[in-house]
Amino acid sequence: MVPFLLTALHSWIESNDETPFIVVDLSVHGVDVPKHLKQGPTIVFNISSTATEHLYIGQDGVRFNARFNGASHRVSLPLRSILTIFSKESKEGMAIPQDPVEESQAVESMTKTEAVVTKSEETPTFEGGPGKGGNVEPAPPKTRGHLRLVK
Repeated sequence: MVPFLLTALHSWIESNDETPFIVVDLSVHGVDVPKHLKQGPTIVFNISSTATEHLYIGQDGVRFNARFNGASHRVSLPLRSILTIFSKESKEGMAIPQDPVEESQAVESMTKTEAVVTKSEETPTFEGGPGKGGNVEPAPPKTRGHLRLVK
């Protein structure tokens, strides 16, 4: 289920002419990134189609080629290492569940309960996030979507 979420969110972010970023936990076994990038417990990658080559999101993880300091490197990330995917511009995105529930259990759970969405007043921070301080500012107030209901 996680690869489908990542693919859908990646497509949604890019279709809105924004830049998809992922936050990765470097301590997870199987994370393969250039050594000079391992400077903290997490790292943020730009996974836009203009920043990566051969982006693959599948059941076994996320893989892509990217240029760092002018040199091309292969990046390989197990799904469990990806903590968040978000848009650089709007800061909207989703935290990726670390212990995914079986799909059948998830569907059963959704039919039995109602989801309640709350708004947090705290500003989330990610070490190694975009910019110098790594802070991700709260999303601006939402405007009406561009989609209309057609009957």
